[in-house]
Amino acid sequence: MKIYLLGMVFLMLVLPLASAGLTVSVPGEGVVYDSKSLTVSLSYDSSAKFYYSDNTNPGRWRKLCSRYDLSCEKKIRVKEGNNSLAFKAVNTTGQTSDVTIVNFSVDSKKPRISTRYPRANSLVNNNTLFSVEYTEDNLRNVTLFYGENISTKTNCESGRHKTCEFDVDLTGYNGQDIFYWFVVSDNSSVVISRKTKISVDTTAPDITNSMTTVASGDGTAAGKRVEILVDVNEANFKDIKYTDSNLCGLAFSRVKTLCNKLKVGRCIKTQRFCTGDHVLTLVARDKAGNEVTQDLGLFNVPV
Repeated sequence: MKIYLLGMVFLMLVLPLASAGLTVSVPGEGVVYDSKSLTVSLSYDSSAKFYYSDNTNPGRWRKLCSRYDLSCEKKIRVKEGNNSLAFKAVNTTGQTSDVTIVNFSVDSKKPRISTRYPRANSLVNNNTLFSVEYTEDNLRNVTLFYGENISTKTNCESGRHKTCEFDVDLTGYNGQDIFYWFVVSDNSSVVISRKTKISVDTTAPDITNSMTTVASGDGTAAGKRVEILVDVNEANFKDIKYTDSNLCGLAFSRVKTLCNKLKVGRCIKTQRFCTGDHVLTLVARDKAGNEVTQDLGLFNVPV
């Protein structure tokens, strides 16, 4: 406070002792923005000019608004990733506010989805892994939508060409066609993949009957032939393979194909076997990847 004596009149002039408060509305502390073009919004308790500086490289102050005013809005360019800006106001008397530092970040690059699995119109079962390949440096989460269900993961990796996998229970959709899609999110944006149609088959083939008929042993090649009959209930049949308990002089048991198609639900095949006892282990598979294993009882091929 200064006092001036003018004749017999005392004139008191009061000057502020401290600067009024500076308010930074934008950017916000800890906020993630989706653009490198940022409209800064500041206000001050008295008419002032506003300035900002890169706090990671302090020293140079840049003017935001050239006129004295109570507030200032100005579009500036900031960098991708983490930012730290310092702000101040200078009023008409030359007094400077306290410096306000705001830390924020910019993530202007949306996630990019490249591939998804399973493929469109494919048959899937409960062993099928759903996966999405993406590129995103600041991944927040990945969400799988399938049928009426949702599954979200927050622990998938950030980076280029990363894959996030989901193992889900499809039992409730057995025999149905459903759609699935992925949503990949970072801190400021989301990307949604196309919807993909798949068919669900979670039931293994059902072997309802199996039997062997051994030809009469007469010492000829024909006498070593065995007719194998297998009845299978499976709409999406793929094949039946088998292994033989009798190695027939080999070092290991070979996997052989019995049938890769059915006739009215039945597989009939005549095979040659070496002499001796045999137990066949049958594996019936469908196109979704389900399978069932069953032993076909002991039979003997005579000498």
